[in-house]
Amino acid sequence: MPLKRLKSLLLYISERKILIIALTYILSQVVFHAYLWQGIYVLVGLSFFLLIFKQGRIFIIVLFVILLCSLRNYYDLYIESEVRNYVDKNYLNERVELVGYVSEEPIYKHEYARVIFRVDSQESFLVQSNTSRFPRLEVGQVCTIAGNLVEPESFEGFDYKAFLRNRRIYYIVRYPILNCSDEREGFFLKNSLMDFKRKVRSIVESKLTEPQASLFLGVLFGEKRVFEEDFGEALRVASITHIIVASGYNVSIIFLGINKIFFFVSKRPRTLLTIFLIWLYCVLAGLSPSIIRATIMLSLTLLAVYYGVVSNINIVFFTSAFIFVLIDPRIIKEIGFLLSISATGGLIYITPILDAYIQKILDFTIPFERLKGSIYKFLQNYFIPSLACTIITMPIIAYSFQKISIIGVVTNILILPVLEYTLILGFITLFFNLFSSYISQILFLVIWAQLKYFELIVDFLGNLEYASHDVNITVSIVGAIYLLIGILILIFSPVDGKNYYLNLQENL
Repeated sequence: MPLKRLKSLLLYISERKILIIALTYILSQVVFHAYLWQGIYVLVGLSFFLLIFKQGRIFIIVLFVILLCSLRNYYDLYIESEVRNYVDKNYLNERVELVGYVSEEPIYKHEYARVIFRVDSQESFLVQSNTSRFPRLEVGQVCTIAGNLVEPESFEGFDYKAFLRNRRIYYIVRYPILNCSDEREGFFLKNSLMDFKRKVRSIVESKLTEPQASLFLGVLFGEKRVFEEDFGEALRVASITHIIVASGYNVSIIFLGINKIFFFVSKRPRTLLTIFLIWLYCVLAGLSPSIIRATIMLSLTLLAVYYGVVSNINIVFFTSAFIFVLIDPRIIKEIGFLLSISATGGLIYITPILDAYIQKILDFTIPFERLKGSIYKFLQNYFIPSLACTIITMPIIAYSFQKISIIGVVTNILILPVLEYTLILGFITLFFNLFSSYISQILFLVIWAQLKYFELIVDFLGNLEYASHDVNITVSIVGAIYLLIGILILIFSPVDGKNYYLNLQENL
């Protein structure tokens, strides 16, 4: 049975060129980043075996994609080499004075602000610096940065230099002295959206106390805020940090909200409006990997609906991942990207299996149809997706943090139903704040109560004695676990399975 399903799977892939291209490119990037060029040579050699099985058409596609991957990585390394040669020759280990603009939203810690500047000289490059928390800097703001330009150093147990290199940050400025003007550079739309986000932030901070204000901004825009040490640790132990960063879940909620608000607009214009608005939100949320991945997936599916093409979730899923990795090959090593892709894979491929078994258990244990329907709907919306995501992301989390959460699923079940309404109510409240401060104040009280519930749940569960467990996981163990998960999905996946990522045809 498993071999028969495997043969059917390979046949399914071979009949769809876009899947061959997407899977080959992603695999090539994984191999390249693990073994550099030697891995690409091995893939080229293996591709020739396709000729033995008289698969000339697939061989040509695979060989072309491997060549594309090689050229993309060669170009990426060439740009890095040009930047390094220029900066090493002119600035490295010197007291410098650079003119650049704030490239990303500064991350504010308890004692300092971490800022990334883009310096446009003969070669455009990024530098990172830890500066004073005040005055607050805005995205696009032009500054003169005086300080010592050095290469970053790794810490014990953490390759910080490789971490920054993966983000194309090869240098840091120590002991910076900033002289910033009101001049702005960079992408105009991004700067304007960041200014709007700053205004929203000031409104929220004036209406809500901490940690509710930080929780709300995290849920709404994925803003990285600093919590008190105990509460921050409770968030991590309760496996709930993904909720306070903008994710694909937020995109799904916004998609549903747009369709409810603009129900009076005909289908095709509403589809284009939805694509435009979710990309605006994507920029507002800081272009995080999970947001971009979800936005690409949703955009592809919406375009399929717009042109009257039946959406195929497998093609949409792998094509969006392919586009993401094509744009930025180094994203393949980002934990945020890996968690986002794996969580989506869990929603698509594991939820149908869990759904089938949950239905069997309910049919066996609960004779009352109405009660059974209510319980099933709750489990379908919150328990099954949370469990699916937990199962498939746990190996990555365990390897990255050497710790697993025992109570993650329980925490998600208790918080997600409230969070859904918090997100929708948040946008409604901010809209009413433009017209009536009295109404918005009442709505902010409701939001405060919801977030207080969030805080109490995290405080209680995150501080339980056995809420988490330390583990020792290696890359080999992670690979073996995912191989086992893949085999189990292949064996137990129902033929007519239903995924819970997005069912656009029902909502448009």
